[in-house]
Amino acid sequence: MKPIDWIKAAEIDLKSAKTLGVGTDLSAPIAFHSQQAAEKAIKALILKKFHKISKTHDLMKLAKEAEITNDEIISQLKYLNRFYQPTRYPDAIAGSLETGLPTKQEADMALQNAKGIVGFIRKQIA
Repeated sequence: MKPIDWIKAAEIDLKSAKTLGVGTDLSAPIAFHSQQAAEKAIKALILKKFHKISKTHDLMKLAKEAEITNDEIISQLKYLNRFYQPTRYPDAIAGSLETGLPTKQEADMALQNAKGIVGFIRKQIA
């Protein structure tokens, strides 16, 4: 796959998260797709720079590998990083999120962060 294919996949996750947020209370899937959008975008950048992708879902490890140093993006990635396990697996480690599953406000923030990350990386891929 090419980096642009990973960005397109990230944008599909963004659309999925946005669609799930319209008139529903599906905060966990919104947060999950937001995390996935960021993960796929970072993997696009890693693929562009290094021609291979690590098999991890840890956004902070991926950011380090991608050599992302932008403080705002790092902060957004830290926020999103906590959503992978508890939104994916019902038996995730207790206390992964303070509130259990993400709240509507947390999911909305996750989506906004993912939009920023995907936009930031898309500019670097183009």
